[in-house]
Amino acid sequence: MNRLSGAMTTRSTHIEWMPIRHGHCLRINVNGNMDLEMRKEWRRLMRAMTKNNVGQFEFNLIQTANISLSGLGMLLLFRELKKAQRTDIKLCHCNKQIRDMLQLTGMDKYFLIQARVSGDEEEA
Repeated sequence: MNRLSGAMTTRSTHIEWMPIRHGHCLRINVNGNMDLEMRKEWRRLMRAMTKNNVGQFEFNLIQTANISLSGLGMLLLFRELKKAQRTDIKLCHCNKQIRDMLQLTGMDKYFLIQARVSGDEEEA
């Protein structure tokens, strides 16, 4: 495993990442709810991010059903650590619930938000 990729599983939640776009971007796959249960995984990600100089990030949230206020805080901490601009971090494949929460809390000012493509999302 190189410095830019990582995977670890803890219970039903885990984060894995891999370089994309010729190493200029990292795709970070979040599996499970982004909440306090994910804090160990998040710390591992944060440690790894301090050791690289990648400036673009895609958080793939297709396997994430919910983001708590703690999860929002983790995203803001990540942004601060990387000294990132809004266009540097994209939150991809957000379901409607996550999209609505991100917009309601003003997170669309700090991150690019991309909805799930039709067919990926199960509407209630």
